[in-house]
Amino acid sequence: MDVQAQPILQFNRFEVISVNANLINPFNQEAKPNINLNINPRVFYPEGLPNEFNIIIDLKVEAVDFFIISIVAFGNFTLNKPVTDPDSKPFIDVNAPAIVFPYLRSFLSTLTANLGAGFPPIILPPQFFQGELIEYKPPVPAAKID
Repeated sequence: MDVQAQPILQFNRFEVISVNANLINPFNQEAKPNINLNINPRVFYPEGLPNEFNIIIDLKVEAVDFFIISIVAFGNFTLNKPVTDPDSKPFIDVNAPAIVFPYLRSFLSTLTANLGAGFPPIILPPQFFQGELIEYKPPVPAAKID
């Protein structure tokens, strides 16, 4: 049997970049709205840092006619191999989003528990990440015209 060392994934930090919560109508006691959930994880590779990457998650939670909450957050990671190493791919595409998501889930639960005004605490179900992440490319600043 051939045994190979696995790249080690180090989780450095979690940060919330933006939050937007809009209450359209308060809930009443009988309201049981359908909640639509959209989770969009992406990966960002900072230039000049070959072993580092960020998982960016855009989260949108919406109950039509009641509320819309949008959150953008990221987790920063380091590998003991370059991110371009083929052995790093599963850690980037599957493990890293699975590590970041519970922090985002907890943030949303705490936020909604403290909003009042008819917001019930929202507790997202666990999510399973699979497949290849789309790479986030920051927008290129427009050139100045003199």
